[in-house]
Amino acid sequence: MKNTALAQKKCDLVNLMDWKNEYKTHNFLFHGIPISFNTTSKSLYEELKNYIPKKWTTLEASTSSKTFHVIYHQSPLQYQNFSMEEFCDEESSLTYLYKEEFFIQRDFVAKKGPQQTMCLFSNRIDDGFHNFFRWFLSPLLISESMAMLHCAAILSHDNKVNIFLGPSGAGKTTITKLAKDRFVLSDDMNLLGLGEKGLWCSAGGVGGLYKPQVPISSRYEIKNIYWLTKDKEVKTVEQRKITQNQQILLSFANLPLGHINKGLE
Repeated sequence: MKNTALAQKKCDLVNLMDWKNEYKTHNFLFHGIPISFNTTSKSLYEELKNYIPKKWTTLEASTSSKTFHVIYHQSPLQYQNFSMEEFCDEESSLTYLYKEEFFIQRDFVAKKGPQQTMCLFSNRIDDGFHNFFRWFLSPLLISESMAMLHCAAILSHDNKVNIFLGPSGAGKTTITKLAKDRFVLSDDMNLLGLGEKGLWCSAGGVGGLYKPQVPISSRYEIKNIYWLTKDKEVKTVEQRKITQNQQILLSFANLPLGHINKGLE
């Protein structure tokens, strides 16, 4: 992280905040991960209720036997000497572990404990919300045979999904703009899961240029997976299995690789 002074200020703010405030609580299952989200923001609470599918907050949540992950949220604007422009004034979009205690990204800061996670980001479902949940959910999803992928996903007329992988700038957003009458799950983040009948895809619900055009609770069979590269002509080339696996791995969002032997790189 380049702006270490800002990183330290974010950490200091987490420690300065009164975390014994009055909160509005919304319990839900986010792709099956049980979340108890507590916020001091009435506007974010109302927006979140409309954003999360009702199925995830009623039947599924009430019948879940899993322990809920407790999150406490406040806005840095509650600290009068801190603006959102200053809070987000960091070039890198990566998430960093700072001083072995804080997780810091351009749009959020979080302090994760054994029983609860305290976080600061804006009072809206915007980049801060999406980036926080992408970081928070990714390791939990993997344990449930799911993974958040950096990809575009388009629903074909046969109700199956075409997935488009590739680095930033490869054309993922562009290809969604060319989808015409096909529905777009997301141009940026989609969920890949392994079920009894094979792989399925769902709109990730944690980022993208625009809102998903299908319910984020819906799952679809995967038709094809493509790796986008810039070329002067339009063509498809079959990849070797090892290359396919590498490209999938490269597309995992916030994949926790801390214990992988660096000698294997």
